[in-house]
Amino acid sequence: MSEDDQGVIGRLKHLLRFGHVPNLVVPELVVEGSTVSTQGLTRIGQSDFTITVGSPDLIESAREFLIAVNNYIAQNHVRVRANETMPHGTWLVKFIENNRGLLEPWEVGSDPSSFSPGMDRTLRDFRDQVSVCNRIGCDAIDTQGDLFATVHTTLARIDVMIRARNPYEQWSGWSFYAADRRDEAHEHERLYTILGQRPELAQFLALPEGFAVDVSTERVYRTGA
Repeated sequence: MSEDDQGVIGRLKHLLRFGHVPNLVVPELVVEGSTVSTQGLTRIGQSDFTITVGSPDLIESAREFLIAVNNYIAQNHVRVRANETMPHGTWLVKFIENNRGLLEPWEVGSDPSSFSPGMDRTLRDFRDQVSVCNRIGCDAIDTQGDLFATVHTTLARIDVMIRARNPYEQWSGWSFYAADRRDEAHEHERLYTILGQRPELAQFLALPEGFAVDVSTERVYRTGA
């Protein structure tokens, strides 16, 4: 290990508290207004990161995301480069280099091939998914938006969502129904497409198999109950 590497490690201040890897640490995180940035990663050949959020309640979520990125870098002994992508909960982000040489995460748009500046939706949905699972006492399951679900009604009429065991790699295990649960003609849609019209459903997508949701009342229950 070089002296530069040792110097960076010596300045790491905060114990990692995100990602359940207690022996890892993160670099100094600086909060300036609505912007959260890392400092010191360039000493080990990694560009620093910066996130500007649109709401003060997302600052802590931005901080936790940067800790998770550092977790990934430290665990896998890799570097994150410009234009690389990374999933965070349901959504995908791409790291774009700004005019100061910092990497900014941009979130995927309604078209999965396009990305827009910022990641407010990604941070908010991830936070809300963890909150829902914590509230009912279950582990959150990462469920990426490019997975398929079965829709037994029109997207506008969805009022019940049920997650079953998923035997297929590209399937989420989610099925969506109208309130009366009548089995209408069904379609297979990617979660990205569903969330484009029904963004409020995102908060429930990390629930594990065996759970269902009455969307209008936000009641979460086990299907076997």
